[in-house]
Amino acid sequence: MILEGESFDGSLSYAQPSYGKAVIDHIVANLNAFGWQKVTINDSPDVVILPSVSQSTEVHYYHNDEYWDWYYPSYYYPNGWDWYYGAYYSPPMSNSFKTGTVLIQMTAPDKGGQSNQLPVVWIGVVNGLLEGTTTSINNRIVSAVDQAFTQSPYLRK
Repeated sequence: MILEGESFDGSLSYAQPSYGKAVIDHIVANLNAFGWQKVTINDSPDVVILPSVSQSTEVHYYHNDEYWDWYYPSYYYPNGWDWYYGAYYSPPMSNSFKTGTVLIQMTAPDKGGQSNQLPVVWIGVVNGLLEGTTTSINNRIVSAVDQAFTQSPYLRK
């Protein structure tokens, strides 16, 4: 096996280094546990692993339809204050959160054929929330990458 996309410091290119290192380390650990051995491209690997990471921020805007407020004295209520349903007057609200996806592709370079397209023989996809402390995010990433391999016992050599 060869692991593509790895930079010299062992982290995943373009991922936050603390997360990229966790992904790479657990891909390698799981494949080693399955009997695979990391080699260089010059050693004619059986498979090439192509990990990638994406991150996005989800932003949601909404109007609070459950908003009630006081009427001020007016033509309809000249004697004082009264309740009104204020959905049209409520301030807009928003929230946001970060999500991420780890995509692990296993390709077979010797089965490429004449079209120069590498067949993908296995894919592991991990989706999750990227909110919280670095430690809690790394723990979720590690657990999810491990689970992708746990669910793929047929990868054992």
